[in-house]
Parts: sequence; structure tokens; C-alpha cells
Amino acid sequence: MSFQKLSKAELLRTADEDFAVEVDKSWPKAKIIEALGESGVDFAQYLEQNPDVAAEYSEVPANVVQTPVATNVAPPVLEEEPKILIKMVRDNPLYEIGRYRWTTKHPYVLVSVKDAENILIKEDGFRQATPGELQEYYS
Repeated sequence: MSFQKLSKAELLRTADEDFAVEVDKSWPKAKIIEALGESGVDFAQYLEQNPDVAAEYSEVPANVVQTPVATNVAPPVLEEEPKILIKMVRDNPLYEIGRYRWTTKHPYVLVSVKDAENILIKEDGFRQATPGELQEYYS
């Protein structure tokens, strides 16, 4: 964007009131813009001084809805996959399936629903347990 979009009256006002740049009312727009530039004033500074008109001169198309960017956003919470408590009832002192490990001392393991279905269907000596059963075992 540039000062070209502004009217001569607005250029005169901003030169005088916003930036104290001396201009003559008889000057054409181009000369007023040149005087602002020579004084180190650019259009971005004009928009900072006049935030009420900044939206009119943004380069975002009118049909695009702008929303403020959230800077204080909590990290996303990853939903945990549901788990099922599986108990080993076989006599093995140790049994491992994938990343899961059962022992005679710790026969209860929380496993994902998908893995629990596979274990309960394909493996003998395992059953679904209840949280109360787990609490009773370890208390």
C-alpha cells in the first residue's frame, strides 16, 4: 500500500498533525508524498498513527475473514487410546506379547483395545480383569 490511496486533504492533515512535516496546501499530492518520504515517513507509520483506517488499507481481500492469532494457547491434549485390563491366568513365570509383559508377580497389564482383542482371541491363559480385582490383588 502507499500514500497514493489517500486524498490530498488526508495527506495534508497527516503531514501536519501526525508527523509535523511542513507542506504547502497548494502542492500536488505527489509533492506532499515526496515531502513525507524525505522526512522518513512511510505508509506503515501512517497506518500505525491511524489504526482506525488501517483495516481499509490492508491487502487482504474484503471477502476474507481475519481472526486474531492466539498467542497464549495451551498445547493440544492428546486423547489416550482406551485401555483394557488383561490378566494372565496361565502358569508361566513370564510371558511377553509384543510390548506387553506379564509375570506371576505382576499378572495384570493395561493394553490397548486393539491389542486386547488380539490377545484374548489368539492366546490361551488370558482374560479381561476388573479394576476392583486389580486393586484387591495389590492391596
